[in-house]
Amino acid sequence: MRAHSLVLSALLICVTCLTAHAQTPTIIGLVNDANDSAVEGSSSTNTVSPGELANIVGSNLGDAATVLCEGSTGFTTTCGGVSVTISGKAAGIRNETSGEIAIEVPVDAPLGFGQLVITRVSGGQNLVSQPYTVSVVGSTPELYINDSS
Repeated sequence: MRAHSLVLSALLICVTCLTAHAQTPTIIGLVNDANDSAVEGSSSTNTVSPGELANIVGSNLGDAATVLCEGSTGFTTTCGGVSVTISGKAAGIRNETSGEIAIEVPVDAPLGFGQLVITRVSGGQNLVSQPYTVSVVGSTPELYINDSS
């Protein structure tokens, strides 16, 4: 009877470990005002500028429900256990969900090609995305049209 109880306990621990296993964040692309759709592998969707607002699109990025991260002093660099870096510089996070993270590109992000990385803490584990290559440029001019028709 005791051996049977030990086997059941070990099985329960094993099942708990499997269900607690979280998945690594996967970045599909970026969406910003200059690039209004994320296309995997497209070089046109990975250009950002320091201080610009952008959305990271992917899977397993954050929590299932939207977590709003703005505080009275602005964006925070960690939200719901999620953090984002661009070329090693912490990005401000506005909100995060499992499929999208809204960020402000660090104002001190170095110009040139860099790596965007998401880290998510889940169940005591640090889950780190594969680096996503971005091009940080001095400015990304945008044209706004007021259609009064």
